[in-house]
Amino acid sequence: MTTQRRTRALRRGLAALAAAGVSLALLAPQAAALGDPPVKPGDGGGSWNNGKKVRIKTYQTGDGACSLIASPSSIGGVCVRANAFSGVTIEEILGDDPLPECWDEPLNEEELQAANLINSDDAAWYWHRCLRGIDPETFEIEPDGIHLAVGIWPFEHGDPDLVFLTENQQRFMDRFVNRGNVPVPVLMASPNPLPFVNDDIAFYNFGDDEMRVSLAAPGVEMRAKITEMLVYPEGREGPSITCPGPGTQADANDTPQTLPDACWYAYEQSSLNQPGDFFEAEIHVKWQVDARINGRWEQFHEFTKSGTAQIPVNEVQALVRP
Repeated sequence: MTTQRRTRALRRGLAALAAAGVSLALLAPQAAALGDPPVKPGDGGGSWNNGKKVRIKTYQTGDGACSLIASPSSIGGVCVRANAFSGVTIEEILGDDPLPECWDEPLNEEELQAANLINSDDAAWYWHRCLRGIDPETFEIEPDGIHLAVGIWPFEHGDPDLVFLTENQQRFMDRFVNRGNVPVPVLMASPNPLPFVNDDIAFYNFGDDEMRVSLAAPGVEMRAKITEMLVYPEGREGPSITCPGPGTQADANDTPQTLPDACWYAYEQSSLNQPGDFFEAEIHVKWQVDARINGRWEQFHEFTKSGTAQIPVNEVQALVRP
């Protein structure tokens, strides 16, 4: 077997493992990915999150196909039809360039973390995408329809097998690619963002808790929302609290009795003895992603997105009168 054939065989094997959900590192220690699902105390060590962090699935849509992707990094996908959108044909977009067949795109840092992958000094991970089902000469849909395949492949730097889109090919794909970035959760305390010891405070996510992405094919879209929030107010080694959705911002008159579903917590000690004089709190939010294909909504994926927050907690100072 030649060196090139061995390299391709190794790449296919690694890609198959990645597609099966095996976390891989290229000649480097395995990384802890952003959004690693925390273990909830008392649940027997089970994972708070379920399944893989990244899900990719291709759907046929009558005269085309959509390959949908959901991960802690983003949700969206690629939809392709042979006929034109907005009166512009595929041939006009491509100009003198050929229809893209298979091409590669490097994973960005957030995508690497979400997939629990690491680039090395000698190699890197790439999205490897292939488009089938459009006649490259006539740009007509072939009888078996359009098929899109997406995988994660490792390539050595400068590998001659790497293929990148031309400017016109990228314009062609950009007409059908839609993504929405999943925001990092932002932990806030209410009603007082700088709580005192023994005060009842309600934690909530200050960032967006819903998102929606419409894809290029009619009737195809994705939506996502936060369904649950887990907070470690004093860091991973301390107690945890959970609440439905993104939590609830409390007003000054609210109590655990008036807002029973909020993420209530009361610090029993100040943060003055902590490094930096604050607690390194953690927030983990569970996102549920749905996809609408051919007019019908279905659950597509679920993942966890995480963040940290610096929460200073002050001692209650007695008011001294002269």
